[in-house]
Amino acid sequence: MSVSLSPKTVLFFTGLSGAGKSTLAEYTEKKLGKHKVKILDGDAVRKRFNNDLPHGEKGLQANANRMVDLALEHFREGTEYVITAFVFPKKIYRTMVKERFERENIRFVEIWIKASVEACAKRDPKGLYHKQKSDDSIRLAGINETYDSPERPTITVNTELSTVSECSQKILSYLDKKTP
Repeated sequence: MSVSLSPKTVLFFTGLSGAGKSTLAEYTEKKLGKHKVKILDGDAVRKRFNNDLPHGEKGLQANANRMVDLALEHFREGTEYVITAFVFPKKIYRTMVKERFERENIRFVEIWIKASVEACAKRDPKGLYHKQKSDDSIRLAGINETYDSPERPTITVNTELSTVSECSQKILSYLDKKTP
């Protein structure tokens, strides 16, 4: 497969913590090997650039704007694909992000990395679900914070039903079909 979608495409991965966004982002990056790709992982971006922001509603808009700004900087430097792996639990912020990219003529592909709360809690790669059980001040989308499931994502992959390879193949097949 030779994905040759026009440059400047955002692959916007959204889903619950533990759904597989980061794992799938890294795998998909490798499959896009001949292209210049940058991953913006929500945890890494928060740690490096957004650690001054509060968790929850107050920090979401600023987090979204900074993520877009960072992605746009990568595009100015010649990146063809930016893969973002963020929870972004609220529809309003995902819509805002999409509109900002589209105003910049950046192709936006929303990809819902779907997995049940139960599956994510079982995986719990960061220990967040375990910590939240003993500390209800920890806000976690799908548990004590709302996660607005995407209504019409461009692509939905279910990491409970499909392997990382199968999920990535679905994304790459979409990109290959949508080549201008």
